[in-house]
Amino acid sequence: MRTGRTLVGRLVVWQASVVVAVLLGAGLVVDRVLARNLVDELAESLPREARLVRESLAGAADLQEDARRLGQAAGIRITLIRPDGVVLADSDHDPATMENHADRPEVVSALRGELGVDVRKSDTLGIEFLYVALPHRGGDFVWRVALPLTRVRAAQGTIRVPLAAGLLAAAAAALLGVLLATGAWPGPSPACGRPSTAWLGETCRPGSRGAEPRSSSPWPTR
Repeated sequence: MRTGRTLVGRLVVWQASVVVAVLLGAGLVVDRVLARNLVDELAESLPREARLVRESLAGAADLQEDARRLGQAAGIRITLIRPDGVVLADSDHDPATMENHADRPEVVSALRGELGVDVRKSDTLGIEFLYVALPHRGGDFVWRVALPLTRVRAAQGTIRVPLAAGLLAAAAAALLGVLLATGAWPGPSPACGRPSTAWLGETCRPGSRGAEPRSSSPWPTR
């Protein structure tokens, strides 16, 4: 019947929409969790990098040039900041043109004697960075290193490909299950000897090899 087919079609569409929505939501959650984990791993490794920078640049005659050279070699941004916020050296920019950094969250934490960590877009370079500043234990300046999150985005992109493939496979399997459960998927018909299309309103005569549409006429056919 047309009404039955319409109901089955609506049921399939509704269940398929639910499956797609659930899998899409799960994919977004997993993607965000992976990104957060990558940032956390970098935040754990950067303090070690900052300590190595501090040891390497201790007593350097030309802080700006040495910071630039070391930053390029290590693939990180290095910034040396006085306790009053004045930037003394920066591996990626001319410190003379940079703003006062006394209000930067990671610098504020470092001046309190804590490890400073922050993620934001750089006002100087316009790129999103993960910043880590070592606790200030006295001395002439705060040691800060930063890593552009373009690396995180690149790593995240390599993970998204297999993740998307897995979600698509799960969606296809779930949709196939919905079709089979609702009878909307043509299954084998012993009477017809071929996939049945009864869900389209067709029937097979016993012993026949094909489907014959149902007739709405009350008169017998010859």
